[in-house]
Amino acid sequence: MGKIYKVLFRDKKGRLFSWGKIGMGRGVYVFYSPNKWVLPKIKGSKLFACSSLKFAKLFLSSDCDQELWEVEVKGKKRISRCLDYNEFSSIGKVKKFWEGNFENLNVRVPFRRTIVCDEIKLVKRIE
Repeated sequence: MGKIYKVLFRDKKGRLFSWGKIGMGRGVYVFYSPNKWVLPKIKGSKLFACSSLKFAKLFLSSDCDQELWEVEVKGKKRISRCLDYNEFSSIGKVKKFWEGNFENLNVRVPFRRTIVCDEIKLVKRIE
């Protein structure tokens, strides 16, 4: 694998973050700073990134303040399935998925060139 990329949001305070919706509108936010290693917020889960600049750019939206970063990662691997967005109703379901227990969970094929990582560090802003 070559370079790795991460699409992030920037909030009104200038903080970079990614997030996942858990339950009724609650979010699990992971905050990033350049040159600092970041771990997942939910213990035992992973952070998502993209192994292609072309496909990472597909995640960018003109509707919100987003940035594309080149990153370094630890513990990277490709995945063949990921949890469907509708399944993010509880942290318990998220943990169950990352433990490899897919019973009674809706899973889907991840977007092309998606990888998961144990840790991510922002290296260089692309756009």
